[in-house]
Amino acid sequence: MLGAMMLSKDAIADVIETLRSTDFYRPAHEIVFDAVTDLYARGEPADAITVAAELNRRGEMARIGGAPYVHTLVASVPLAANAGYYAHIVREKAILRRLVEAGTKIVQLGYAGEGEVDDVVDEAQAEIYSVTEKRTAEDYAPLKDIMEGALDEIEAIDSRGDAMVGVPTGFTDLDELCSSCSLSRSKSAFRSATRCSCASRA
Repeated sequence: MLGAMMLSKDAIADVIETLRSTDFYRPAHEIVFDAVTDLYARGEPADAITVAAELNRRGEMARIGGAPYVHTLVASVPLAANAGYYAHIVREKAILRRLVEAGTKIVQLGYAGEGEVDDVVDEAQAEIYSVTEKRTAEDYAPLKDIMEGALDEIEAIDSRGDAMVGVPTGFTDLDELCSSCSLSRSKSAFRSATRCSCASRA
């Protein structure tokens, strides 16, 4: 899968929708994944040569086994188009590993028998929930971090006045209706998000 990412930008896009670097079992693969995704985020090519250069720049080439290992990853790819499928396999294995770790902790809690039984059960449940919550928690940002940008965007739309927003259809009345609805929905969504944020702090 890492080799596929170094062969195709589309493969990178498919994989980063599913995986995070912590999903990899081997530290070397985590390091290569970080290098590839960092290059991709900067809009730079992420092939075997540029990834090797990035790893050298970071001083991490020796940790993955040297430049030949990067080329081995590329050479081992059957089909770059299958990267998304490979990513799902890696993700499933990562979840199973976390589940085993959570199970081990729960066994230890049971044998230790410390504290109230209800508290031990709560802690055991929290371990199980953390297996999936770790995954979803990384995909969301706190409202306070995105609110300012959303407000700026809404104000920019509002400041256009009667100017067309989006792609014109060729039908003036329909264009005006769509622009009006778009602004109305944006303001409504922002007000709802603000109310939810305030309510959660109450």
